[in-house]
Amino acid sequence: MENAVSAARDLLGEVPRATIESVECERNLDYRCDAEIGFTHKSKALALVVEAKANGAPRFVRTAVLQLESSIDGWDTDHMGVYTRVNQRVEID
Repeated sequence: MENAVSAARDLLGEVPRATIESVECERNLDYRCDAEIGFTHKSKALALVVEAKANGAPRFVRTAVLQLESSIDGWDTDHMGVYTRVNQRVEID
């Protein structure tokens, strides 16, 4: 998940006139998505809600998208949902 948040931050860093204001990870959020990145663009406050999965199989993608949809549904602020597949390294002892 840290890779996904880092990639999203890097992506927002490339957007002209966008400034990252905050990064909240799952442990600090009241809802179940992996992270929320608050940023401003052209003086407008926005948020990018991130859901990351290690597997890109269709059933995991559907679950992630539904989770994003339920997390941002009903918010009165401008939030955008982003799903990403994260390559994780697994070490076997």
